[in-house]
Amino acid sequence: MPGGFYYYMRGVLVAGRKILVFEDDQFVAMAVNDVLSYAGYSVSIFEKGGAGAKKIVMDANPDLIIMDMKLANNTDGLTTARLISEISDTPIVFMSAFAKEIDQADLKNANFFAILEKPFNKNRLLNVVKMVFGD
Repeated sequence: MPGGFYYYMRGVLVAGRKILVFEDDQFVAMAVNDVLSYAGYSVSIFEKGGAGAKKIVMDANPDLIIMDMKLANNTDGLTTARLISEISDTPIVFMSAFAKEIDQADLKNANFFAILEKPFNKNRLLNVVKMVFGD
């Protein structure tokens, strides 16, 4: 598996919906994985973004991407999202401890769907995911 730690769902698939999470904080990654897996989604977590993320997305063909704004090794989540948007129209939900400071105009050309503030609220996370899927 390319770069970093990896988790796979522990629940039942919800209509085969796959979510990729790019998050370098293991505690946040585990929490996101637990919430989404318990809800029945297939979750894969990667701690590194950058150019390698394009291959991950092409291989996984996810239904949703959740992207930390600041990844390992000073990798920019926004830049990673723009690289991904070159090869995929998968919606991207950003997570950031500085969500209120992000100019949404900067998210242009990044398949932006929503921003979640860290620490995240599990109900808000699930509601945003359900909105993406039209549930």
